[in-house]
Amino acid sequence: MKAAREQPHPTPAMVQNLPREAVFARRIEEYLEVVRQEAPSALKMFQRCFAGKVSPRVAIKCKCMECVCHDRAAIRDCTSPTCPLHPYRPFQKDAES
Repeated sequence: MKAAREQPHPTPAMVQNLPREAVFARRIEEYLEVVRQEAPSALKMFQRCFAGKVSPRVAIKCKCMECVCHDRAAIRDCTSPTCPLHPYRPFQKDAES
């Protein structure tokens, strides 16, 4: 018997035949798996964020955590002042104290 092969990531040709929602749903599931492995404590927050059930403050927190690979200290020490979310990033009070 041959071992089952993993499904490849969708190529542009494959994506053209899929509904847009299916492509986004697959990417969201792949990203949630990354969060599940790297930052399990943040998983519920990201699930709510992708479902559109969070406040703007929590959405910014999710975006910042995604940007710095789920490292809270890196958000506080962000070196990207040109980012439009920079003034609103979470975890700033610890750095200012």
